[in-house]
Amino acid sequence: MHWPVKIALGATIALAVAFQGCTKKRPTNFVLVTIDTLRADALGAYGGEWKTPHLDDFAKRAMVFERAFSTAPFTGPSHASILTSRHPSKHGVVFNGHRVRGEASPDSVFVSEHLKAQGYATGAVVSARPSPVNKRYGFARGFDHYDQSCKPAHGDVAADGACIVKQSRQWLAQRNGDEPYFLWVHLFDPHLPYIAPDHIYEAQGLQRKGLVAKRKSVVAKWGPKRARKAYLADVYEADHYFGKLMQALVDLDLMDSTVVVVTSDHGEYLGEHGRYEHSGLYDEVLHVPLMIAAPGLESVRRSDLVSTIDIVPTALELLGRPAMASAQGRSISKEGRDPRPVFAEWRHFRVVTDRDDAKKGDFQLGVRTDNHKLIVDWLFPDEGTMFFDLRSDPKEEASRFDREDSDVDALSTTLDTHIQQDLSPSNLQRSDIEIDPKTLEMLEALGYME
Repeated sequence: MHWPVKIALGATIALAVAFQGCTKKRPTNFVLVTIDTLRADALGAYGGEWKTPHLDDFAKRAMVFERAFSTAPFTGPSHASILTSRHPSKHGVVFNGHRVRGEASPDSVFVSEHLKAQGYATGAVVSARPSPVNKRYGFARGFDHYDQSCKPAHGDVAADGACIVKQSRQWLAQRNGDEPYFLWVHLFDPHLPYIAPDHIYEAQGLQRKGLVAKRKSVVAKWGPKRARKAYLADVYEADHYFGKLMQALVDLDLMDSTVVVVTSDHGEYLGEHGRYEHSGLYDEVLHVPLMIAAPGLESVRRSDLVSTIDIVPTALELLGRPAMASAQGRSISKEGRDPRPVFAEWRHFRVVTDRDDAKKGDFQLGVRTDNHKLIVDWLFPDEGTMFFDLRSDPKEEASRFDREDSDVDALSTTLDTHIQQDLSPSNLQRSDIEIDPKTLEMLEALGYME
């Protein structure tokens, strides 16, 4: 049998009107909204128990991908994949704050660089206090304007969403209409700590007391039910600010000339598999929302399997712009193309530092098809590799890994080909590096080194 080489084996009525009134002329602008730590089923549009009115309204006017998957359960690697249309072990950002290869490899072109070379104004307003997308980690490449000035509010550690929207609106208002633009907006609200403004809790009939958690250990003591309420309050906060951002596009008369993409870098465990926060390669942290709206683009729900590396190729096609030669994704604006598996990677900080010896489950590579999923433990293949038949076990609760299983053999061959053709071998090696004080502070503030 084959085996991977390493182991030898919508915000308002105005928004609705704006979408309905869009002409069919080709859009010229691109707004990418990434909402950190947003699992797909947290949205009403994806079956969530809470309504997220602005994102749900946007879904009615967008192409909604019901099965979109991230390349990694961490902010840095997954955002780099979105922006470069490459897998983590190709672009080189393999961990949050990973500064050895954290400056994405020179041959990995950011969409900001690609569009800037074509005369686009390029701007980003990101939550970077603290955040793995701080420009010190290389994420400002190709941006004329990289705003990470927004400060925390209401006791949170991440940038205030109200400030993110205000700064985004200000940058958009400066566009003169002659120059096309690309804007990346990054909202951080659903990420731990779980803490929102009072009006967010009030809107859901909740009391803030008892739903604020600053550490993963606190959430774990609560249990799934209470943890989900606290998390969803933060999701509701992000939805609130997303609505404000969409209203800004309407007010500035930019909606009918703009491709708007909404997605997330990864999801969040809320007790599944006995976990909280995000790690590993289960679907709870890889299944993300993906919605694309553009003039002339049909508003439909899609069930085909797609990856977040497909976002940029799709946007470029809708804009009528040349594709990026370095991209590993493909346009998904039209259904019916050959189905493809999706791939993901996970590394615990122990794998890229010398703090502790790595453990089972700390370094994983995964491949998923419609019906099956293989998660290979890169360091402990015999002990940690898992295989799931998603038809009978959609929650990935009982691995039935067997090397002699033909389904396992087929997926191992697929993953082996991916490793050899799509990844860089040097990025699959363990790297003993030292985390600098600022990065250590960022990781601790976000609960990664609790």
